[in-house]
Amino acid sequence: MDLPPYTHERFVNRVPEKEKIIGWIRDFSNNMVMNHYIFYLMGHSRTGKSWLLKEVRHEVEHMSLACPVVYFQGDRHSVADLLKQSIATVGGRAPADPAPLDQLTDTLVGYVDKRQAIFLLDEFPIHEKDDYEKHFLLPLILTKRAIIIMIAQDLSWQDYHLRLYQGKNEVELLPFTAEFTKAEIEKQCRALVRRADLIHQLSGGVPGHVISVAGCLAEKKKPKDIPAEILDSTYPGLLTHPDYRDFREIIRAVSVLSGFMDDDLGVVLSELPKASGGFWNPKNCTWLKNAMLSKRIGSRKMISFVDGRWFRMDETLRYLLEQELFQTNRPLWKKLHCAMYQEYKKGEAEIYQTLAQYHAMRLSDNGFSAEQCSSSS
Repeated sequence: MDLPPYTHERFVNRVPEKEKIIGWIRDFSNNMVMNHYIFYLMGHSRTGKSWLLKEVRHEVEHMSLACPVVYFQGDRHSVADLLKQSIATVGGRAPADPAPLDQLTDTLVGYVDKRQAIFLLDEFPIHEKDDYEKHFLLPLILTKRAIIIMIAQDLSWQDYHLRLYQGKNEVELLPFTAEFTKAEIEKQCRALVRRADLIHQLSGGVPGHVISVAGCLAEKKKPKDIPAEILDSTYPGLLTHPDYRDFREIIRAVSVLSGFMDDDLGVVLSELPKASGGFWNPKNCTWLKNAMLSKRIGSRKMISFVDGRWFRMDETLRYLLEQELFQTNRPLWKKLHCAMYQEYKKGEAEIYQTLAQYHAMRLSDNGFSAEQCSSSS
């Protein structure tokens, strides 16, 4: 399923975030003293970060600022490409080719010293992160003549020197509330407003999926089939693995976990039907974790470290997978939540009680009682 084409009127409920970013840019262009010169646009996949950056670009280009605007989509490009495009935009002429990175950096810094510049970066060359910091971010920050607004799925790639210079300023895009999902449907496909609650449930309020779900319903597709269709179209190849044919089934089961450690994977695997055939053992927990770590969604991994041994799946992906499980195999969905509720209830630490409450809440929200869970759930 294709994404709808970009138009600057496309989405609702991003005005506060846009105004915050525009405020930073306006302060910078007015030569106000800035505590930071690099700002981050954060959020899970499909929450509209690229859309919002385009919206900022659209508005900035109509503000008649003296600063040139560099807009760069870079996850599949190189640091050299970024430097060359920046030099051409800020300096008005393309640099000599080929040229070493040091020379390109010096040329760009020379232009920026003479003329303030605005950089809007939609992703970046993560595979060249050291060069990205050394030859682009740090030199520009130190001039105090450039402001950088960049999309970053997470900040785990940053080294000490960048954190030291730029501090931490960010705008985080969260999923729509049910109210704003309905407003979006009213704006885009009014005939489906009466099904706005179902659209919100299936999409999780993620802007990139709200319209996709609405499109499926408009095509008369059954709600139970929609999460799988969006997963297949949005994340092609992500949910397959050459060494295990049931990888998707396993990942779908893991989606009931808001976060997990290795032992939690063991509980989930032991509840799957395949476990009776001897699938589950501690070695498979390590294999499963490593398999998930090897998968990427753009510049971000399918799962990432949160703290120590704690892992978390990309939330947008996790939500869709859990919806697929809930819509297609509700008894297994209930069984897994019950198993995790009972497992966490055994723990005395506050974190385990909090996690037990999470699974009790998920059961309660869908008409089940955690107190009725049993080993045969």
